[in-house]
Amino acid sequence: MQLTTTHSIENQELELLGLVKGLSSAGEQAFDEALKSLQEEATRIKADAVIGIQCSICPSSNNQTQMLVYGTAVKFRVSTDLQQF
Repeated sequence: MQLTTTHSIENQELELLGLVKGLSSAGEQAFDEALKSLQEEATRIKADAVIGIQCSICPSSNNQTQMLVYGTAVKFRVSTDLQQF
C-alpha cells in the first residue's frame, strides 16, 4: 500500500474512498503504531493508497498524549484510455 503526504500520486487516476485514521498513545513508537492502525483501516476498505497524510498530537482526558495520523483512502482507477504506440 502506498502512503504519501501529497494529495495525488503521479500517473494515477484516483477514486476517493474516504477518511482513514490511526490513533495511538504517545511514546517512542507512537507514530509507527498510529500509521500501522491507519494502514489497517485503509486495508479493511480495500484502499490501494492513502494520500494527504497528516499527523497531530492530541491531549486525552487522562492527561496523556495521543498521536493521531489521518489521510484520504483511495483506489487506483483503471484507465479506459487505450492508446497504441
